[in-house]
Formats: sequence, structure tokens, C-alpha cells
Amino acid sequence: MLKPDERTTPRNGWAIDLAPLRGNPAYARLWAGGVTSGIGAQLTVVAIGVQIYDLTKSTFAVSLVGIISFAPMIVVGTFGSSLVDAFDRRIVLLCAALTSWVAVGGIAAFAWVGGNNLTPLYVLATLSSVSSTIVGTARFSILPRLVPASQLPAAAALSGVSAGLQVTFGPALAGLLIAGCGFAWTYSIDVILYTTAFLGIVMLPPIRPEGKRMSLGSRSVLDGIHFLATSPALRAPILLHVVCMVFGRPQALYPALAATVLGGGPMVVGLLSSSAAIGVLASSVFSGRLVRIRRQGVVVGLAATSFGASILAVGIVIASAGRDARGTEIVAVPLIAACVLLFFSGASDNVASIFRTTMMQSAAPDAVRGRIQGLTTVVLTAGPRVGDAWVGALSGFSFWAAPVVGGAIIVLAAAATTRWARGMREYVPVEVPQ
Repeated sequence: MLKPDERTTPRNGWAIDLAPLRGNPAYARLWAGGVTSGIGAQLTVVAIGVQIYDLTKSTFAVSLVGIISFAPMIVVGTFGSSLVDAFDRRIVLLCAALTSWVAVGGIAAFAWVGGNNLTPLYVLATLSSVSSTIVGTARFSILPRLVPASQLPAAAALSGVSAGLQVTFGPALAGLLIAGCGFAWTYSIDVILYTTAFLGIVMLPPIRPEGKRMSLGSRSVLDGIHFLATSPALRAPILLHVVCMVFGRPQALYPALAATVLGGGPMVVGLLSSSAAIGVLASSVFSGRLVRIRRQGVVVGLAATSFGASILAVGIVIASAGRDARGTEIVAVPLIAACVLLFFSGASDNVASIFRTTMMQSAAPDAVRGRIQGLTTVVLTAGPRVGDAWVGALSGFSFWAAPVVGGAIIVLAAAATTRWARGMREYVPVEVPQ
């Protein structure tokens, strides 16, 4: 029986359940700081790409920001996450956030002095990315200690709102600030917004990992891998997520589609990019009834199926549109259809994420949560890059090939996982909303 203050059944139908924010001040402060600092981070992500291109006129130079940071993020996601399971998570989070804040401050200072050397930008951007990996891992591990287990689905939906706000408004605000104020002010506003995150972190109580204190080293990492590999409730959802990330990312096609299939140039690239983000935000805002679902693993499989079907349908739209675009002239019907389908792909992916996150936080013991999230971060880092390579390989054949074949692979993988992964299919958390 749940205590009255732990009940999460929404009173507003489909509207998002705000119980985690109302009943847990520490979580509310941490969530609010994450929203503002996340929007600020998007300012720097956009600005640093634009600044490097302005300095070099080279898209390869821009891509080096991600290439250089890739290996350090993999290493930190794999080994650095052990810190979260070994020390007070509040201290780990604070140190990582301070490091990221200093890195962004360095980028802002570099812009104010008018530096043209790319090396400091690459180094500071990598430092910010690596420290942000630890920030995300620590926040994931802290959350189940701040809210009741019955409120984890609602908290995961609120994380979707946070992510949706960040990717929807952050890049748009960055464009306005870069055009109106310049790079230095854009970076400085990120520094100011990031400062708000410290209020929620500093006011956290001490959060030490439960159970026997873990020693650092490769053994602790192997223990985390072993737990994940032998957990039937977690192994299948994460593997399915890998399939979705590799075969369900058509973003690399957007510039070519805007130039030769849909028309509209950069504006259409923006519309396609924002459609999935709006789907993420909408599915979180109207997630109220989701928190009452008991068969969470089944929902992960169904949502992945919907995601794959949406991506496959995008490929069909691309195939049916041909290559009729001429410059900035927009081919309206295929564009509208693609945006609607990408909206549903973002919504489906977010629903799967809500319950996958809930399962990871409730099924994993507190002592290994940091390492589990660190390994997941490795997937989140590597998956999109492999996915872009997949799209690039098939785009030489046709633009529709990657989304059609990839979407079909996702649908088949989701069906097979739901059918044969019994641990995922039958998973029900110990404490669920009634």
C-alpha cells in the first residue's frame, strides 16, 4: 500500500503528473536548474559550431568538435562513472558541474578577447563534454534517492519535458543571440544560466551510495558490465535502444532533403529537426496516464515499434516525393507528411525512454546505478555516430533507403524483443501507481 503522499495517479487526465515537483523540493530545485543550464548548454553547442565555421569556412573543422571529444567521453562514461558509485554523489555532481562551468567560462573569455586559435575551443569544448557526462550520470543516480519509487515514471516524463525545452528553445535562442549580440555574449549567457544549476546541487543532502563501499578500478567497471549483461529486465531494453539509435537517425539526410527533395533550404532543415523535438515535449506534457501503466517493458517494446514504423514511413514519403525541389521552393505535401511522422517518432522514442529510464532506476540496485548510467552514456555517445555512418553508406544508393531499411529493422527488433525477452516483457516494478 502506498502512502498518501506517494500516490502518483494524475488528477488531470492526460496532463503531466507534477507530483515529483510538488512533493520533493530537492528534486524540484535540481530539475529547474537542469532546465536552465541545459538551455544554456544548447547556446554553446550551436555557437561554437557557428564560430568555428566563421573562422575556417570548413564543415570538417566543425565536426572535429565531436570527433575530438568522442574518445574521452567513451573513457569517462565507462570508467569515470565508478566515481558516482564510490563517493558522495552530491560532491561528485558539484565537482563535475564546476568543471563544466569553468570550461564554458573559458570559451566565453576566449570569445571576449577575440582569439582566432581553434585549439583552446577544441580543448575547452572537450572538457565541457566530458564533465557533462559525469553530471548526467550523477543526476541519474541521485534522482531515485529524491523521489518515491512510485513517482519515477512521472519524474522520467519531467526529464522529457526538460529535454524537449532544451532542444526546442535552446538552438532558436542561440540563433537570435549570435545574430543580435555576438559570440561572447552568447557564451556569457550560458555561463549565467549554468550558475542557476548550482542552487539545486548545493542544497542537496549528502547522497552516499548504499551498501558496501566500492573500490575504484577496472574491476568495478567489469562488475557493472556483468550486472547489466545478466539483468534480463535491463539488457533487452538497452539493446533495443541501441538498435533504435543506429537505424533510426535520419538527421544526416536533412540538408540533402531540403536541397533536392523537399526544398526550402535551411528553414526546412530547421522544421525537420524541430519536429521530433516537439514530439518529445508533447508526449511528456500529456503523459499523465502513462504513470499508471504497470507492464513497463511491454510499453518499451510497443513504443519502439511505433518509432520504427514512423521512420520507415518517412522513407516512404521521401521515395514518393522524388527529387522535384528547386532551390528554396518548398514541396509542401511531402514536407508536412515528413514533419508529422518525425513528430510521432520523437513522441514514441520519448515514451520508450520514460519507461526504460524508470526500469533502470528501479531495477538496478543503488550501488551500481552510476556504472549502469555510465555504460548507457557510452551507447548514447557512440550510437548516433554509427547511425550517421549508416545513413551515409545507404544515401549513395538513395535517400529513402536508410529510413526504410532502418525502420524495418527497428520494427522487427522490437517485435522479436517483446516476444522473446521475457524479463523485459513481464517486468513490473515492485511499487507502482494504483
